[in-house]
Parts: sequence; structure tokens; C-alpha cells
Amino acid sequence: GTPRTPRDEDGLPMLVETTCVDGSGGGASRAFRAASSETISTTTERGVVVHRLVTPRVAAVVRDMFGCARLAGAELENQPSSTASCYGSHWEHRLYRGEIMAPVLHRAVLSPLTLAALEDSG
Repeated sequence: GTPRTPRDEDGLPMLVETTCVDGSGGGASRAFRAASSETISTTTERGVVVHRLVTPRVAAVVRDMFGCARLAGAELENQPSSTASCYGSHWEHRLYRGEIMAPVLHRAVLSPLTLAALEDSG
């Protein structure tokens, strides 16, 4: 199929250089392979920068979980999981505690949310 994120001539997501808006980079620029806005959205809410996985199935599951048709997707951890990113690679712990893709495992539940992310990612 067609990737959600545009690719370079090597088939990899484009390399982007940015300064993380949440200050996690200590003001230093980072180069990383950025996902398209159809995959990850970045907004400011509650006075903080929020990153969400906004793929179709993930959005549908989150809307059902929280009973809110306006949710765009599932929040990601706001703490980068590497120096090559501005956001985490796990679900936001305060919202998805116990989920297998949360940063801290309590009981490692494989929920419809993670299954939706796996399905959307191909």
C-alpha cells in the first residue's frame, strides 16, 4: 500500500531538523524522521504540547473508549523516548495505564487500542 508518511529515495521517512517545542531538547536542534500529520498530530492543550497518534482505527477506538466523538486520536507520552524524537513512543501513561504500550507495565493488557495501532501501521 501507500505509506502515510512521504518517503525519500531510500524508502525512509524524510529527515527533519527541528527544535522540540516542549523544550525537551534543551533548545538544541534535533534531526529525526518525522511522521506525517495524518499519523501524528501536535497541538497545545492544557498549557502543554500534546502529540497524538491520529490514524483512523486508533481514533475510532479512542472515541469509543472515552465516549467522545471529537477526540482526534490517542495521546503519546510527552517525554521523548530517544534523542531522535520530540515525543515518546508509548501511550500517555496517565490515560492508558496498564496498556501494553504504556511506558510502565502494571499488568500488560493488549487492548483494542494497541491492536488498532498495529492494524493501522500495516
